[in-house]
Amino acid sequence: MKKSILAVKSLMVMVLLFTFSCNNDDGITCPEPLTGDLNATETEFAGKWAFTAMVAEQAIDITNDDTDNPNKDIYTQFTECQRDLVYDFKNDRNYVYNQGSVAEDCQNKQSMSGTWSLKDKVLTFVASCSSQRINIEMNEAGDAFSYDSTLNFQEANGGTKVSKVTFTYRKVMDTDIAE
Repeated sequence: MKKSILAVKSLMVMVLLFTFSCNNDDGITCPEPLTGDLNATETEFAGKWAFTAMVAEQAIDITNDDTDNPNKDIYTQFTECQRDLVYDFKNDRNYVYNQGSVAEDCQNKQSMSGTWSLKDKVLTFVASCSSQRINIEMNEAGDAFSYDSTLNFQEANGGTKVSKVTFTYRKVMDTDIAE
């Protein structure tokens, strides 16, 4: 189970940031932090967004429970700590991404910060000498967004499977999340 959890965590980190090497020897220039006032869409979008769903197109079994039980709902196969992911998009264009900060007894707590923008349904992140752009879809109520990514999964039986996955985040009130 540790291998499947490690594989999934690694995949999620890769989805969250597309990392480039940044040293003077290779000539790569780190992207500048995003700046400027928020537009009206960004102002409405600003706030905390919690990870609430991860659904694959194919049934996948990442649980090491001695039962062959593949499921398209990857989120329910995660532990509480793995599901504990929150973005805090701030009004000053900064963001903080926290993992394992709310669930109890999480061993792999992580926090990352950077800058963000949202224009024409493209959410852009700049952090740690990298930049990532994801196309998001908002729900009608404007309180949830989702995006798709294709990931490689290490299944509990040792096999691997490639599947398109839809991640969903829901906007939460500060009182909903204790940090």
